[in-house]
Amino acid sequence: MTPFEAVVIALAVYRITRLVTDDTILEPIRERVLARFPAYDTEYADDPGVESPTNAYGRALFESAPGRYFPVEASWFGTLISCSWCASVWVAALVTAAWYWLPTVTWWVALPLAFSAIAALIADKT
Repeated sequence: MTPFEAVVIALAVYRITRLVTDDTILEPIRERVLARFPAYDTEYADDPGVESPTNAYGRALFESAPGRYFPVEASWFGTLISCSWCASVWVAALVTAAWYWLPTVTWWVALPLAFSAIAALIADKT
């Protein structure tokens, strides 16, 4: 793999990770998955007097420390699709495996994703 190919692959990993964890285009799917598999994200109650707080997905929360709440039925899969750092490790592993077994196909899929990542990075800076 040349340095240029490595940069393209890295940008593709960044873009896929953003698609999975943050972008609005996949938000309906992400919301349905998170409703079924809530993340380990912490929730902070606005009112400490709340008896039975819930998170944004309607799941019950328990208080682990004063004012700090966790979902009762938290899931590693929910955390995976809501945490950019977590998802990027697995996305990178899958893209690397794809590059190893199907380099030509991976290249032609990664190239437009890399261009999209560059556009997203420029848009975020402006």
